[in-house]
Amino acid sequence: MPVNKMSVVLFFVSFGLGLLVSCTVVDRINGNEHRGYYGEGEFSIDTSSIVESISNGNADVFVSMPSSSQSSSIATGKPVRWSQENYLLIANALYQYVWNRPANDWNLNLMQFSVDCKLVDYGPQTGYFSFWEIFTTQEGRRRVEHQIYIKPLKNSVNWYEIQYHPVVVDWPKINVDELNVSAIEALTIAEDAGGRLIRLTVENKCMIIETLAPRKEGNPYIWTVQYTDNYAVSVDAITGKVR
Repeated sequence: MPVNKMSVVLFFVSFGLGLLVSCTVVDRINGNEHRGYYGEGEFSIDTSSIVESISNGNADVFVSMPSSSQSSSIATGKPVRWSQENYLLIANALYQYVWNRPANDWNLNLMQFSVDCKLVDYGPQTGYFSFWEIFTTQEGRRRVEHQIYIKPLKNSVNWYEIQYHPVVVDWPKINVDELNVSAIEALTIAEDAGGRLIRLTVENKCMIIETLAPRKEGNPYIWTVQYTDNYAVSVDAITGKVR
């Protein structure tokens, strides 16, 4: 049974889903904005079948993980060959399952993928997505952010809700339909633009992190493909050109 949204603040109750309730952590960011953590949860998934199951209309693909058995930092799953569309499919299904509404009702703010350099031929092995919306309350404007983290090597997915108030910073948004270059295509371009040489130089002892965070000025869509602290390739998500 998914968790339903009640007014602006989500009150997460564990209906056998193994959801972790939390609304005590608050800190200050962006000058006068305050950030509070209002809920999180984790589910196990079957990476061998989840994409096909969701594509066939089966939403019952997320299995509750009791807090005592939440995933460790050790990866035990097999590498997957998932496309950006596959990750978004899973993210949308999880969003619907947890918040009982489609993700496309909200604004996509960030996409990030990563892969260990030794597994680069498989493509991304994690997917992270941030969605947001603004609500007006008696206390003023409040931004609610929903984060989704997909980890196939750990056979698990996580969700988080964070709220910010008062809203003093505008967040941009991503229109996926405007993108011509996917995360996998950006990785291929980055490899040919020097990334392959960099990772071979360090004997594949690195982690590749691809980030698409829209910019407010100029072309908003640039993939940043980070290989090491000192080397990254910027790929235009519209034209595919290296910046």
